[in-house]
Amino acid sequence: MPAPSPALLRLLVLCAAPDLTSAIREEVRGLLVLGLDWESLLSSARREGLMPLLAKRLEDEARLVPGTVRGELRTAAYRSTANNLRALNTLGLFLDAAGPAAIPVAVTKGLRLADSLYDEPGLRPFQDVDLLARPNDWPRLRDLLERLGFCSSAPLLGPVSGRRLRWLFAPCYEKNGVVLEIHFAGLGLHLPLADEDGLWRSLERRTIGGLLVPVLSPEYELASLCTHAMQHSYERLIWLADVARFSRRERVDWAKLTELCRREGIRGPVAHGLEITEKVWPESVPRAALEALAPAPFERRLARFFWPANAVLRRTMSISLPYYAPTLFALLGRKRASLAPRALATIFFPPPAWVCWTYHIACRPAPLLRHYARRLFWPLWILLKRCLTSA
Repeated sequence: MPAPSPALLRLLVLCAAPDLTSAIREEVRGLLVLGLDWESLLSSARREGLMPLLAKRLEDEARLVPGTVRGELRTAAYRSTANNLRALNTLGLFLDAAGPAAIPVAVTKGLRLADSLYDEPGLRPFQDVDLLARPNDWPRLRDLLERLGFCSSAPLLGPVSGRRLRWLFAPCYEKNGVVLEIHFAGLGLHLPLADEDGLWRSLERRTIGGLLVPVLSPEYELASLCTHAMQHSYERLIWLADVARFSRRERVDWAKLTELCRREGIRGPVAHGLEITEKVWPESVPRAALEALAPAPFERRLARFFWPANAVLRRTMSISLPYYAPTLFALLGRKRASLAPRALATIFFPPPAWVCWTYHIACRPAPLLRHYARRLFWPLWILLKRCLTSA
């Protein structure tokens, strides 16, 4: 997809800002007066996950926005609100059963953020409800979901268990048009956490839409938001908007976050995500926090080389980096050679059944060998391509 024009991108950034100041209102009005390619604006807003926010921000400038555009924005906002309410009701059904069954879970990302960070829940659209669970609880959790009438979209995941479940699979279960996506990898890493119990001790309960919901502590949630954004090469502005709002509005203990990132080896991904966010929306992240989180020089150079801030901000990233990139940073940061063989084997040689189902290839030696070869050489190809584009 072509990058949006500077004017369109600036308008989206302004509409996604954590706080709507008078200066922002004035700049938005100035951009609208200049005239815009409305189809390109809507297309970019959809891609960036900003349609409801754009609808909200342009309400006061209705006379400068064509009626058809206002109608499409309102429709997107209504759909987002309806989806979020439906998701909340379905989550309540699940939590009512998970509590008595003593199966700990944490609600993370979209639904966890929509109610607490945005002025209206519908302003933060999301596709599914993300839940974090412990791998050892998977058999009981699967049985519970099936008893509640949730349907699995990945039947082959049933027999998978143990360590590989932790960082390979995210099964999805659907009911009433709402999808629960179950994650077993704390912080999105393909290796065990240094303090797995610490993550589960951090759980808090928040009231979201009248429902008491278990969530991660602000420090673990913000770290997860940053690693998740890097996993997807910062492809959507809504993920950076989440980080900006979270940094401004949640009571983050920055010293605890720094210690968490040091312990888990993720100062590189977290610091880079916060740095980019600060460039998009100045003063959204405390300067002292950025200084405390500063990663090792090599990690910082790596992050800036593969995800240059200017390319991210201009939406001109030519390649998407591997989903497991934060794991590689964690291996560097934790400096434990014993972690590498298992993590790298998991990344480059996942189980054949998972490969065949996920990539829709025949479960025969030749197709599988070709797939594994591509997994091994893909990082080298990306490195070569990145070197060529930066030359």
